[in-house]
Amino acid sequence: MSFFTIDNKEKSGILPPFSITIKDSEISAIYSDSEVQAALLKCLPNQQDIIVFDETDGLYERLTVEDNLRFFHKWLCMYNSIS
Repeated sequence: MSFFTIDNKEKSGILPPFSITIKDSEISAIYSDSEVQAALLKCLPNQQDIIVFDETDGLYERLTVEDNLRFFHKWLCMYNSIS
């Protein structure tokens, strides 16, 4: 099992110092406004295995955040098995 860690040790704009560790087998969501989201994206290392959905991705409003994540996870798993 591997982990993905984001360490932001200095205050950058609106973000305080923080650390996030996520298991590679977990789906995680951070709900924020677009300003915080943009600042957080700048902290992400350039790795191709990180998938980020934002307000421009056309999430289904009738679904909860968890249901949207399940839908896109299932969709991406199907896409990756075809490729």
